[in-house]
Amino acid sequence: MALYADEKETGEAKLNENLGDLMSVTEALSRLISFSRQVAGDIEYTGDHPIAVAERALKEADEMEQVCAEAYQVVGLLSDACGIFETSEGVTKMLDNLSECRMVHSDILPFSVDNPDAQSGGEHTKK
Repeated sequence: MALYADEKETGEAKLNENLGDLMSVTEALSRLISFSRQVAGDIEYTGDHPIAVAERALKEADEMEQVCAEAYQVVGLLSDACGIFETSEGVTKMLDNLSECRMVHSDILPFSVDNPDAQSGGEHTKK
């Protein structure tokens, strides 16, 4: 019977240790989710599994990269058509922001056109 009691105590100790580890992991995950919510700020928590939330965030990031790439092309073409592609500091800064998909320059607005010959058009629009 003493052997059984020792095994029982050892088993209970291991169980308590494993439960402690599980609680630590659960607590760490809870802190991570809280931190993620804090960082995300505007993402409403829906009770979805954290992996599903992360997958949606990655998909949204990919979409934003695509939007920035397309906007980069449009801004470049339109600024060239207006004759300000190479002369506008605002255009250059906006293209920097779009190419990085993040705010590199926060002093773009208010935007103004500094080129008095802007109506003439750029080289890509001339036929």
